[in-house]
Amino acid sequence: GEVVIDDRVFDRDYLHASWPEDQLNRWYCAELGGLNFHRNVVTVFTEPTADGGSPITTLVPDAPWIELANRARTDLSGTNTAWVARPAPSDAMTLLGKVRTRSEIQVAVHNPPLYAGRIVANELAKRGIATPDRWAYDHVRLAGDTDKFPDARTLVVITTPIADVLRRVNTDSHNLYAECLFKRMGHQVTGEPGSWANGAAVVRMVLSDALGHEKADSTVVADGSGMSRLNRVRPSTITAFMRWLSRDAARWDAFTASLAVPGEGTLRSRFTSGEFSTRIAAKSGYLNGVYALSGVLTEPATNRRVAFSILINDVPGNQARNARPLHEKIIAEIDRWLAPEPAGGPVNFGG
Repeated sequence: GEVVIDDRVFDRDYLHASWPEDQLNRWYCAELGGLNFHRNVVTVFTEPTADGGSPITTLVPDAPWIELANRARTDLSGTNTAWVARPAPSDAMTLLGKVRTRSEIQVAVHNPPLYAGRIVANELAKRGIATPDRWAYDHVRLAGDTDKFPDARTLVVITTPIADVLRRVNTDSHNLYAECLFKRMGHQVTGEPGSWANGAAVVRMVLSDALGHEKADSTVVADGSGMSRLNRVRPSTITAFMRWLSRDAARWDAFTASLAVPGEGTLRSRFTSGEFSTRIAAKSGYLNGVYALSGVLTEPATNRRVAFSILINDVPGNQARNARPLHEKIIAEIDRWLAPEPAGGPVNFGG
């Protein structure tokens, strides 16, 4: 008669206290729990109406318990400016702005395990299974501290290779996957529900083992994705860690395969001119005023490679347009240094 969600592999701090409050409705700031579904977002589809009235809205997945107040309007002569406000912590949503054409808006939901359980209960009820056929989503709860399920039977197991997860983290820069890995490491090592605290402890432990306590001590780890401004890491620590990874061929190959290359992921529109002789694989990062790019350049003829990390902080608004070109100028210099010497001898870079 009810759906019970056992999400106790993680704690129930779904939202990091230092994430930007004005962005918690965005997909990249999605909450995370011990059970996550559909990237912990609901997609609001909007369609204009011929009479210029309120646009038509549809939620996917079907989530009838989510309240969506429609305060947007159709504007067939303007541009799409529709967006969805969701004050945290709740699932009360409001559609605002103007709708000219069909569009879709991804909105992060509150309490992901309960959201997933309600989706399951709703679908079961549609098929006449287990839960009452009306308001099935009210018959969902999270497992309590003393709950045990000795008669539980596993129906299906789905396993995703770690390489696929890492590609979602590093090529697509998907924060939810990074945060789940972070808490999962904390659970694996401590046996306690995964948390930002024990996940951070594991990262510092690995850094200490790999690079020594000084590198670990100088690194502040707040979350797994970098959305928190409390994180502190030196470029030299990032490059030293890549050097350490490179000593194990299998680990290095898995790491570099997870990074974006020009034309895909976060490098979709970067380094695509074909002017470099080296191969670039990298991870970009961005917060307001902060521009980051770290990765590796490999010269294919010699297999020589250079790990790099470029972190630019406190970029004023009027200089933001120069940050990415500066990244690319630095990469171009490394590319020139790595390139094989021409027949005429070494290249003089002018000092």
